[in-house]
Amino acid sequence: MSGRSGHLREVKPRTPPDPQHVDRGPGRRDVILDAAVELFRVRGFSRTGINEIGAAVGMSGAGIYRHFDGKDDILAAVIEHAASQLFENVNNIIETHRPPLQTVVALVQNMIAAVLGNRALAAVMWKEHRHLSAPARQWADDLHDLHAASWLPTLHVLRPELWEAELRARVDAVQGLIMSVAEIDGGLRHERLTELLTDMAMAVLIESRARAEPPGSATRFQEAR
Repeated sequence: MSGRSGHLREVKPRTPPDPQHVDRGPGRRDVILDAAVELFRVRGFSRTGINEIGAAVGMSGAGIYRHFDGKDDILAAVIEHAASQLFENVNNIIETHRPPLQTVVALVQNMIAAVLGNRALAAVMWKEHRHLSAPARQWADDLHDLHAASWLPTLHVLRPELWEAELRARVDAVQGLIMSVAEIDGGLRHERLTELLTDMAMAVLIESRARAEPPGSATRFQEAR
């Protein structure tokens, strides 16, 4: 994002993918990723071996290496896919001319839909990203920061009295709340859970009372720097 414009720009991985691995269509690579997501969700990344992933898709562990460099590469691909699903509609929401309150609701519900649409994928992104290599983890962290920052300009319109640090804290809290339901299925219908999460998110972002005193280290939110 440039100049706090609110747009979510692409954050590319630190190292380019091997050309032979760039197969985005339906195929063996996608089947492996789907199986890995479920294994990582149930067993965790550390307790899942490459042979188990291979067995889940009817191939040897050695066969996995024809598609990925290893388990770390699989995790990076899983999280890249999860991030793309989570963030793909953000720019469209921001660019659509609508009242600021409706924009914030749309951003919240877009994230809810992405998480509830594939809970296993969101859960792996939420829990296992700490196992990424340092460059891949930095990429994921940068993308998270850009996503959170993309909400701030619209929130500032609605809550101009708040400092940037407080706005960002509220966004981080709401995004953590939404991601937490990836691992918990309380039996609510998606429609009702979406309503509840939206209500809670908006209470944090919009309705709660501002602090009387600004934090000493914070700076006022500015649209352009």
